[in-house]
Amino acid sequence: MSYRRSELGLTQQYVADLAGITRRLLAGWEAGGSNPGFDQLNRVLDVLGLEITIVKRTPDENSIR
Repeated sequence: MSYRRSELGLTQQYVADLAGITRRLLAGWEAGGSNPGFDQLNRVLDVLGLEITIVKRTPDENSIR
């Protein structure tokens, strides 16, 4: 998130305000000190023009021995 935010030239405060969270909370996520809830993360990613993609992997049967 911090890379994309910097790439867009946005401050933590600006992103936090638009996402409805505190700057301190966003800073903690960017520093790896805490993990966001899904709804909060989705709001921040929306501000940054990003989205969550979930990929389900299945084991390659040739690699299981």
